[in-house]
Amino acid sequence: MQQDDNFRDYVALADQGRNGLGTIILGAFVALVGWLAGTATILFGSMYGLSLVDPALDFPQLLDRAMSGRLGAIVVLTTVASFWPAVWLALRLVHRRAFVSVLGSTLRIDQSDMWRGFAASIIVTLLTIVAFIAFDGPPDYSKVNFWNWLVWLLPMALLILLQTSAEELFFRGYLMQALAHRFRSPIIWAGLPLLLFTMAHWYDDANASMNAAAMVAIGAFAASTSLLVYLTGNLGAGIGVHWGNNIVAFLVMTEEGKISSIALSTTQAIADPAWTDAQAFQAAVVGIFSALATIWLLIHPRSPLRLDTFRQHQASD
Repeated sequence: MQQDDNFRDYVALADQGRNGLGTIILGAFVALVGWLAGTATILFGSMYGLSLVDPALDFPQLLDRAMSGRLGAIVVLTTVASFWPAVWLALRLVHRRAFVSVLGSTLRIDQSDMWRGFAASIIVTLLTIVAFIAFDGPPDYSKVNFWNWLVWLLPMALLILLQTSAEELFFRGYLMQALAHRFRSPIIWAGLPLLLFTMAHWYDDANASMNAAAMVAIGAFAASTSLLVYLTGNLGAGIGVHWGNNIVAFLVMTEEGKISSIALSTTQAIADPAWTDAQAFQAAVVGIFSALATIWLLIHPRSPLRLDTFRQHQASD
């Protein structure tokens, strides 16, 4: 089977329900409202729990505590995970088709591809950190106790899996599949979700060059996971790549900020005005290189991490 047939079979599943342009717009709106509702429920639920522990706290104090430290990281990750039930609602109520139809052409997430994507992403991201240390010196160490970090490693990794898979589900699954069913041009069905995903990570408090570099790096990353969905007709590889990337980015070395409370080490925040244009350019190049290197590990014929999709195709030839 040719790789584009995998994506064609995946897109064809959108035909099991309603998928007109108006339906797509309404479905996306329902998914976003569902996500916002889930976000509000989790955030205010956390604040209510804190108020029971300390009734003297006012609203701003409750909000600050709910968004700070380990609890803040858990809240942020869990709110993004709200896309899972939100997409389910959109598919069932608006499109009138089965939720599993958005997971892949085989109606399930390919776990083998997911783990290969995870391994490739971990390797590339850790090598990127090694290169960063070689050029710029060691990062600052956070206040997280190593043994405490180790105890929380598995729970936080599972939360990050929920967060990253939810983003892949909405942007590279729901939106890409629905749009590809209605439009032939990849500029629309791949470009629009890619643009939305990239702009959702906009750093309005960063200087222009660093913000542009972040957008380039994030755009390259989104393009790589979009390509994986196109090649495999499944969300598995993209979820694995996203998961591995965010585990390192959140738990090993992250930018200074509220979520840095769960990381072993920190670097200066993207919003830090001290970034130079040269450093911003370097960050953009590293982002592009990382995306290309990850894809290479997953599709090269001699790579031990080559996706099952390509192994099966090679065997059939």
